[in-house]
Amino acid sequence: MKILILSPYPILPPLHGSRVRTARLAEGLARAGASVDLLCPWYPGQPRSGRLADAFTCHSHLLASNLLPWVAAWLAAPLALLSFQPPPRKLLRTFANSDIFQFDFCAHAGWMKLVPEGAKIVYSAHNVERDFCQNDSARYLLARASLSRIERLERLAVERSDLVVTCTEKDATRLREHYGAIGRTAVVPNGCPAALLDLDRGRLSASSRAALGIRPDQRAILFVGGNASHNRQAVEFLLSAVLPQLDRNAVLLVVGKCGRAGWNSADRRARCFGFVADLRPFLAAANVAVNPVDRDSGSSVKLVEYLAAGLPVVSTPIGARGLGDQLAGVQIAPREQFAEHLRGPLTALTADRAALARLTWEHLGETLLREYERLCAS
Repeated sequence: MKILILSPYPILPPLHGSRVRTARLAEGLARAGASVDLLCPWYPGQPRSGRLADAFTCHSHLLASNLLPWVAAWLAAPLALLSFQPPPRKLLRTFANSDIFQFDFCAHAGWMKLVPEGAKIVYSAHNVERDFCQNDSARYLLARASLSRIERLERLAVERSDLVVTCTEKDATRLREHYGAIGRTAVVPNGCPAALLDLDRGRLSASSRAALGIRPDQRAILFVGGNASHNRQAVEFLLSAVLPQLDRNAVLLVVGKCGRAGWNSADRRARCFGFVADLRPFLAAANVAVNPVDRDSGSSVKLVEYLAAGLPVVSTPIGARGLGDQLAGVQIAPREQFAEHLRGPLTALTADRAALARLTWEHLGETLLREYERLCAS
């Protein structure tokens, strides 16, 4: 089976969960036996064209409109801006023999009309974008126009697709509430690399903590996040409302671009590391991981990775959405009780790493490929 995945975002570097999901599912599909090509904008550090992870082939396009979310981030929502990317028609024609055209996000819903007759169209929804944009609208000058355009694009994506793939059953339900009946849906949750399930935190903890300057008596609290506004607000909450309530032996580790913009913490217990290519030293060094997001941010990739590494987790209810029955190891706490739970004992929080095997990207890719085979057979 030949699959073309179209993403409005670059794949590398993996700065946020959406890039991770797109790339890891592409890899999972390829390792399950599909021939996978991925078309996305070029970004420094990403090859113009070539094999990634020895699994799928990445093809990059250089369109001037790719720059809009970076040069006009204040103007409108990123997906609304990226929807002005014109379709690279000549490049698309080279994939005309694909069986599946998988559109990640709704920005390219207008491109769906170019899919050859006989091929199946799949909308891979990372969030319910109308809800996400509405929650984030205060950031943009053209907030109302952004919401209107994204709602129209999301409606088109749902209506034109033969299959809609969501991260959670709740997302599928919300899409039906907004846009009416959906012909066919499949829930493919966020996952984790299989290698994290074998991470020996006990063996690596002492050396990782020493390398990061964390004393044995300190409780290291880890938060990982990209530059999305809900992650930046989570960092602000941890710095202003949680860390002051913890004793002097607490240390906060913030990893990812969420902490870089406007970092001004005078508390020496808080450390910002920015984007790192390898999370394993931080996962091994931490005593507990957190996800204190308090807005509808979609299903979280970071939470599955925390649990796969064997870390106990404290999360808000919103931060843990989409986990289903994989809540072993997670303490659900509202924001007003967050510090209290981080001060308490963590010994009762033990992730069921064996159960998480069904959430590896390899397993999820195989599951999605079987769904595509049924779709094509129908």
